[in-house]
Amino acid sequence: ASGKAASGTIRVGLVESIALTWFQNLLTRIEERYPRVQPEIDVDLSSRLANKLGRRQIDIALLPGPIQLPSVVKVPLGSCAMKWLGHPKLSPKDREMTAADLAELPIISMPQDANAYYSIVNWFEDAGVTPSLVHRCNSSSVVAALVRRGVGVSLLAPDLFADDLDSGRLKILIEETKVFKVEYTAAYLPGVDVSILPEVAALAKEESWFLGSPQVRAKSFGSETIMPPPRRP
Repeated sequence: ASGKAASGTIRVGLVESIALTWFQNLLTRIEERYPRVQPEIDVDLSSRLANKLGRRQIDIALLPGPIQLPSVVKVPLGSCAMKWLGHPKLSPKDREMTAADLAELPIISMPQDANAYYSIVNWFEDAGVTPSLVHRCNSSSVVAALVRRGVGVSLLAPDLFADDLDSGRLKILIEETKVFKVEYTAAYLPGVDVSILPEVAALAKEESWFLGSPQVRAKSFGSETIMPPPRRP
């Protein structure tokens, strides 16, 4: 069927980091190609989205981290490097920051059932130190706002905070030779009665910010900015 002939509802699950960056572009592309299809948008943590996908409560998921579902179809959306970001005032002025220094600061993390939480836990375990205080928050944009205000530090993607880093509002606190990356995926299950899922996954791959350097971006993740118009392949 042509795009204009397709009709009905498609349930799209996605994490907040995608919802507040390039999803608007993807949504515009879906509306243009399938004007009679109505998207239902579910923003949640990656682990919860994977569970919803397995229970077929959503049709397609755009999320980071491993997806352990039998027969799941996965379309890679690229990867995003993660580093410790914080307000410049939290960084030592006379030397490089160490893992022990970082452990003395409030750590702002996602909840315990989020992949990002275990990334933080594993990082400190590898460094051989234990953070003194960990705040958990289920909103990526709130985590970003707290880090900008100097409330604490978090393991974040510098690519999504380019404007903050360029302006000096945020700083990469620890430069590491070992780069930690998060892989993003568009995932759906075969046999679902939504024939446009492969095309939607392909559109997501075209719009993903995590595949190379896009031509245009919003200023920073979670900031009050108007998104640029969708890029055309």
